[in-house]
Amino acid sequence: MSYKDISDLVQSVVQSTIQSLKSENQLLQDSANVFKVDEQIFSISELAAYLRCSKVTIHAYKNRRVIPFYQTGKTVFFKRSEVDAALASHKKGFKHA
Repeated sequence: MSYKDISDLVQSVVQSTIQSLKSENQLLQDSANVFKVDEQIFSISELAAYLRCSKVTIHAYKNRRVIPFYQTGKTVFFKRSEVDAALASHKKGFKHA
């Protein structure tokens, strides 16, 4: 193997590694935007307490797609800002604490 072959190989590996790191960095930035650190996240029970309604009502809102939600397996999460916006736009007379 000549010096040029080794040089080309090293350059190729370095470029590939840099591209891989850029891709991983972009994925981290994208996932950070989904759940911001200061964003309040509710479970079904927490959202029911926040809205002062039953968990059955929360399930009904979720199933009818009245409120946006995130689900991982059986675990369901809600972003407070998205719930507030969805309920405000869904019904003018809706008020909560």
